[in-house]
Amino acid sequence: MAETMTFTGVEVRYLDVRLDTDGSGCYARLHVRADYSEKIAEAMDWEAIPTCVEAAQLSGSVAASHLTLTPKEKELRKHEVQMSISGVDAFEAIALRGDDGQLVRRQLRFRIRTEDPGAPALLASYLQRVGGALATAKVSYVVQDRLFAEAAAAEDAGV
Repeated sequence: MAETMTFTGVEVRYLDVRLDTDGSGCYARLHVRADYSEKIAEAMDWEAIPTCVEAAQLSGSVAASHLTLTPKEKELRKHEVQMSISGVDAFEAIALRGDDGQLVRRQLRFRIRTEDPGAPALLASYLQRVGGALATAKVSYVVQDRLFAEAAAAEDAGV
C-alpha cells in the first residue's frame, strides 16, 4: 500500500530534461525548494540539524510513484498537475536567517525525477501558468522495508 509524503511551501526552481547515459530514453528532473518540516525529517529518518549549520546534505531518497503538485493560491488550483514519478532525491537543508543572524527557518531543496514522456510539457505549462507561486507537493511511495517484507511473504507463499 502506498504512503503519501506532503511537502508544503513548494516552489519550482527549474526543470531539466536529460538523456539516459546509455541513450535508451530520457527523463526530467524537477528541482524544487520547500519548507523543512519535522514530519518530513521523521519520515526520512534525519537527525536534528544544529542551528549553527548553514547547509546540510541530507541522506536518503524516496522510490516514489506519483506526484500531485497543487498551487496554494485558490485561483491557481485549477492548474494542479499529476504525473508518474520514479524518485525524490538530492535533499539539502538550507538555513534562512533574519537580519539579526538568528535562524528563522530551514528550507529543503530536492529533485523529483520522472520518466513520464508527457511530464516536460506538462511541467513547462504549469510553470507558465503559475510562475513562482507556492504549492503543495504530494508524493506517493512505498516504504522499502514494507516492500521487501511483502516480496518475501509472497515468495514464502509460493507466488
